Amino acid sequence: MTIAVNAMTFLRPVYVGDVLCVYCSIAREGRTSIGVHIEAWALRNRIGKREKVTDGTFTFVAIDANGRPKLLPA
Repeated sequence: MTIAVNAMTFLRPVYVGDVLCVYCSIAREGRTSIGVHIEAWALRNRIGKREKVTDGTFTFVAIDANGRPKLLPA
């Protein structure tokens, strides 16, 4: 489940006709949670210049069937 979105920054708009490319990397791994850094880039008019449009760090928590945090798999 998503528990937080930290420091999301909107840098540029995304226009109709742009191709949106999203890249993710693990920023932090805890016992029950993981932080994922996400960047989105727009390819203008499908062949134009590529521009970073947003980025942010999302925190996700692993939960069990009862909705309680559980340990991440090894």
